[in-house]
Amino acid sequence: MNTDLMAFRPDTYWPNALTLEQLLAGIRWKTRQDIARRLYAEKGFPALSEFLVKPGLDEHERDDWILRGPSCMGG
Repeated sequence: MNTDLMAFRPDTYWPNALTLEQLLAGIRWKTRQDIARRLYAEKGFPALSEFLVKPGLDEHERDDWILRGPSCMGG
């Protein structure tokens, strides 16, 4: 038996247990929150990408996001 598999512990056993407002509260930058809210209203949780709902962006992701336009800089 592989003991590495036995040692694995997920961050949460209920990955979709957050309410929409809890999820949105953790997203930095209002533009990303607004996009997530709109996508959720149109298509539900499956429409929310990992990039969109992650709390913060690393330097490369932030630079790419800002290049999308001035509206992405706010918040």
